[in-house]
Amino acid sequence: MLLSFIYLLPFLWMISTSLKGPAEYFARGFDLIPNQPVFGNYAEVFERAPFARFYWNTILVTVLRVVAQVALASFAGYALARFVFRGRALLFVGILAILMIPPPATVIPNFVIVRHLGWVNTYAGLVVPTIFSAYGIFLFRQFFLTLPQDLIFAAVIDGCQPWRVFWHVGVPAARAHIAAFALLVTLYSWNEFLWALVIVNDTDMRVLSVGLNFFIGRFTVVDWGVMMAAATTSIIPVLLVFGIAQKHVIEGITLTGLKG
Repeated sequence: MLLSFIYLLPFLWMISTSLKGPAEYFARGFDLIPNQPVFGNYAEVFERAPFARFYWNTILVTVLRVVAQVALASFAGYALARFVFRGRALLFVGILAILMIPPPATVIPNFVIVRHLGWVNTYAGLVVPTIFSAYGIFLFRQFFLTLPQDLIFAAVIDGCQPWRVFWHVGVPAARAHIAAFALLVTLYSWNEFLWALVIVNDTDMRVLSVGLNFFIGRFTVVDWGVMMAAATTSIIPVLLVFGIAQKHVIEGITLTGLKG
């Protein structure tokens, strides 16, 4: 419980500061309970910057990334687990090798490609370079390896083609893993900063992680109350989603097969 409180302390401090005025958050000492809550900080968030636009951009980009990553990772994972073809093992090793490459190392080549495609300051530029997930492919491959072979044979005998076997047998069995992976992608996409900062310089195309920079003044003192109100507002949807789907995250990860 003590360790949990230590982890929660910055989060509680953020919420507390979002309800304070300059006189309180610049005062000496450490007090989590504001003496005079300033709820106007939350209204000022939407007055100082197009925060509603940032919210819409973040939601749209996150939904597109989640749908694309879940679809591609499940397709590829099923193929690597259940189809026999030349070079399958080598392809899987190559996918695992991608996990060892730090994401910042691919920012420059991705940016050059996106710029030549004319996708700078577009939703395509924000979404398309991020729809491949080596971890997702590994997650689904390990699960589909645990599917009983007899179940697949029974579907084939009933006349199911490979696509129908995947859709009617594989997908229902992998619902917990799909929910877990979708939530992990949601958390990653909602908080993703580096790529969104590089590929977008138009204010109307910014996402929340980059849009928070609006509340950091270059030549003035930072209004920490408004800044923390913006940060608190930005994480509310993620907290709600995680609270609803956390059971599927635990189940999807703990039940992932390790054979192969």
